[in-house]
Amino acid sequence: MGIIKSRLGNDGSLLKLHVDATDWGFNVGAGAMFFLSDRFGLRGDLRYFRSLQDNEPDDEFDVAFGDFRFWRGTAGITIRF
Repeated sequence: MGIIKSRLGNDGSLLKLHVDATDWGFNVGAGAMFFLSDRFGLRGDLRYFRSLQDNEPDDEFDVAFGDFRFWRGTAGITIRF
């Protein structure tokens, strides 16, 4: 749980699109690491990110899922010293 900062600026193309938002959000995921020998291994991680928002701006605490969401996967090698 934390803050998700979304920023998309204009890159000079004809499409004029600007996004700059800060929302509460969360991520969940899992990872694994496998060693092929005593010193060399492989690792991977898959995470899901989602923003949260208050749909009714009143004094009550009510939170709903926001529109911003994405998956991120990573892979890498691991060398043990």
